[in-house]
Amino acid sequence: MQPESSSERSYRVRAAVRRLNRIRWNAKAKSLRAYGGNGASASERAKYVLWDPEVGDFSFHMADLDAAAAFLADGFGVSAARARELLDEPASDEQLRRDYGQLRRWSQLRPDMALGHRPLLWALIRLRRPTLVVETGLWYGLGAMVMLRALERNAEEGHGCGKLISFDPDPTAGWMVPQRHAPHWTWVQATTQSALEANLRGRQLDLFVHDTPSEPQLERYELRTAWAASSSGAVICSSNGKNTPALEELCSARDLRHLHHDYTAAGHFYRGNGVSFAIARSVS
Repeated sequence: MQPESSSERSYRVRAAVRRLNRIRWNAKAKSLRAYGGNGASASERAKYVLWDPEVGDFSFHMADLDAAAAFLADGFGVSAARARELLDEPASDEQLRRDYGQLRRWSQLRPDMALGHRPLLWALIRLRRPTLVVETGLWYGLGAMVMLRALERNAEEGHGCGKLISFDPDPTAGWMVPQRHAPHWTWVQATTQSALEANLRGRQLDLFVHDTPSEPQLERYELRTAWAASSSGAVICSSNGKNTPALEELCSARDLRHLHHDYTAAGHFYRGNGVSFAIARSVS
């Protein structure tokens, strides 16, 4: 067999890139249809398909932080001014920005630190100072990075450093989590069906974040298991919002307050189903 020439290698590489781009463009077109892209402007759609590195998991800035602050004020007993201050903190946190810049993979995350609804989780951690946070669904680890830094900020201000437990069976997940958080972070590399109940036994969680796929039975199981291990002032969050009725069902069964915030994405086609929370009626 003749050795491959440099021109042949170059052609093969270019062909592979073209095939990869076609796959990515097709996947992006499907994402546009699945996540509300028909309501986006032509420039938003074109910008996403041509330049955005993200295919199925989207980062964006929340469009109206004043509305998010009003939501927190109404639901969690904080002034709107303080809520807005906490929502603004992640964008100005120099350590968080350094972490993002150092760990981001250019082919998978945007260069600007767009955190989606995660400033709401940051604000709740800063406001309520949880001892134990549990999340299901780690993926890249962007949410874990944000929550761990919020816990770290609490510790820097003398409130003690809470811990985060993340559940995800994917061995390639979590690469956005800085190594320095290792003493306060546990990653359970297993499905929630096989590991959630056992790992929560004997513990009391203060914040639970459901961020696994929108499968009603899975979400029901996770929320039910989390509530059974919750402290008296715990907050249960579904990042899937109204994709399933699971959180509303839990609130009805346990007489909990159901809070829902319909955020919008700034300059992005994504049209999601918001983010939802459950808390005890006596807690504010």
